[in-house]
Amino acid sequence: MSLPQLKVAFTALAIITILAFSAYILSHKEVTLSIDGKTTSFITRASDVGTVLANADIKVSRHDAVEPGLDAQVYSGMDVSIERAVPIVLDVNGLKKRLWTTAETAGEVVEGDLGMSLHADITLDPAADTKVGKGDTVTLRLLNRRVERVEAEMPFATERRDDNRLTKGRTRIAARGHAGVKETVIEHVWAGETELETIVRGESVISEPVTQVVSIGTQVPRVAVAPSVGNVSRGGRSLTMVATAYASGTDGVGWRTATGTGVYKGIVAVDPRVIPLGTRLYIDGYGSAIAADTGGAIKGNRIDLGFGSGGEAIQFGRRTVTVHIP
Repeated sequence: MSLPQLKVAFTALAIITILAFSAYILSHKEVTLSIDGKTTSFITRASDVGTVLANADIKVSRHDAVEPGLDAQVYSGMDVSIERAVPIVLDVNGLKKRLWTTAETAGEVVEGDLGMSLHADITLDPAADTKVGKGDTVTLRLLNRRVERVEAEMPFATERRDDNRLTKGRTRIAARGHAGVKETVIEHVWAGETELETIVRGESVISEPVTQVVSIGTQVPRVAVAPSVGNVSRGGRSLTMVATAYASGTDGVGWRTATGTGVYKGIVAVDPRVIPLGTRLYIDGYGSAIAADTGGAIKGNRIDLGFGSGGEAIQFGRRTVTVHIP
């Protein structure tokens, strides 16, 4: 081989050697690997991240976070990070399940693993910025709110006023009272089937109560001069009647009769349609009398006999009598 031929062969060999060395250099890439914050670097000829980890005998689960992904192409100077997932207990409205997570805080579990906003209507325990680790429990309550409007009666007050037009001891409702209505707005907060709290959001008056006015009699009664009953004899027309007895101040009886007299023996209450007021009478077992009063229960053949005291009225009781009308 001539000298020129040797020079050509040597040059070709040098080029091949350089290319081979370049290919070798280019096929070996430096990769930095970070696992849970611990970093290491090494040279690899692998083409993708999955092969890099397999060659390094580093196992990852489907719950672990690998960045970039296992299919990513490897280049020199590449940084690969692995965050190992840990199991925690997730309690949502009382339903518990195990969750593998790479989140560092309770808030990241909600936002990252569950895809929920921390501004949603929820409660979170522990607080969002609390770190979580293996075996910890994160309790999440998804809230449901219901507003209730409750109406309640507002009792009316009673005002008592003196009235000199009424006899002392008597009362009269001058203005009838009415209960008012109040509305209360209540918010019920539920988590699943459990009611967590009840909040009173406000109160309003729908209708005000109306005060009842009661008139209290202050007038001191003047006892009327007894009309002259006189001696009424038997005879004339006779009626068989049911007789009861009454006296002032008993069972709501006032001091005056329908004709303005006082109540005493000889004054009787009648049904004016049967015996006209002012009629003089003689009643067997009672004596002379004058029809000077009426009563709500004295209808038809009924007569109410006046006495000077409640004891006498009680002693008389209820009887059947003969009434003589001269």
